[in-house]
Amino acid sequence: MRMLADRFKAMHHDSMLCREILQLSKGDKPEAPTPQIAEYYAKRPCTYRVGSAAEIFCDYLNAKQQNEMD
Repeated sequence: MRMLADRFKAMHHDSMLCREILQLSKGDKPEAPTPQIAEYYAKRPCTYRVGSAAEIFCDYLNAKQQNEMD
C-alpha cells in the first residue's frame, strides 16, 4: 500500500491529506456551505483527486491480477 500512497503523493503536491492538498492550515475553520454549482467544483479539486486515487488502485488490481495469471 505504501507504493500506492507514494504514487498518489507524487501526482498531487506530495501529500495525501485533503487539508494540505487544498492548502488549508490546521487552524482553518470549515467554510460555510455553498451551493454546489460549477464554480464550486472548479475551485475544489476533490473529485479529480478521488478519481486519480481510483485510477491508481485500478492499475494496481489489474497488475496484481495479471501477475496471478502468469
